[in-house]
Amino acid sequence: MVITGGRVSRSPIAVGPLTINNTRQARGWFVAAAALLVALVVLAVYGGVQVFGADDSPGATPQGPARSGPRAAEDGEGPPDRGGDTAGDTSGFLSAGETAKILPTLQDMPPNWTQYRRAQVASASESGECHKGRVEYKSTEPDVGHLVAEFDVYACPSADTAGTGYKELIRRQQGCDETTPISMPRFGDESTALVYYKSAEDNSTAVTVVRTGTVLLMLKYAHVDDQPDYSAHVQELTAIFAGLATG
Repeated sequence: MVITGGRVSRSPIAVGPLTINNTRQARGWFVAAAALLVALVVLAVYGGVQVFGADDSPGATPQGPARSGPRAAEDGEGPPDRGGDTAGDTSGFLSAGETAKILPTLQDMPPNWTQYRRAQVASASESGECHKGRVEYKSTEPDVGHLVAEFDVYACPSADTAGTGYKELIRRQQGCDETTPISMPRFGDESTALVYYKSAEDNSTAVTVVRTGTVLLMLKYAHVDDQPDYSAHVQELTAIFAGLATG
């Protein structure tokens, strides 16, 4: 239907099965219907954009309220996970009980060793000090004489305290007669191996000092004067000791 050059007033208009009366009320209903149609079209377009334009790639942030997840611990540190029967995580101040677990048991030792002195642990008596533990084993190999492995562990309140203790332990061993370095792979964060001779006692002792995080380890292997392959045994025992500290 086309109407040009004129105005239809108060006359019905028939469009197929629909008849529209040209009155004020009819024109109002017609405008409302047109507005509703426009609104439906806008909503349909907006919904299509949301459905097809949303980013559903991996890692995309979901729209709407944020999802609640595990709350991070303050200062970015999670609870320590020491797992198993060893201390495992040596980044913090271990308890006296965790310190004791670093000391080798007879089951950790190679064959032909027996306990010489039982394990003991002393808790730090003052703030800033380290827990201390020790255990000793004696070789049962024939023709080796009095051969003892002494394991000392120091669990310190901080890595700085352990670092200072590491230097002090090395300084003490180097104060003996004829101190000589031993070539050995590095263990932990830093390690030193040496052998010293005491003229007053006329014997030699091999020593390794290891720092791993806040924990210090020291192995004394004595006496090695009649042990031509002692460095290999010292390395083996140091690896066992360091393994217990690091899990």
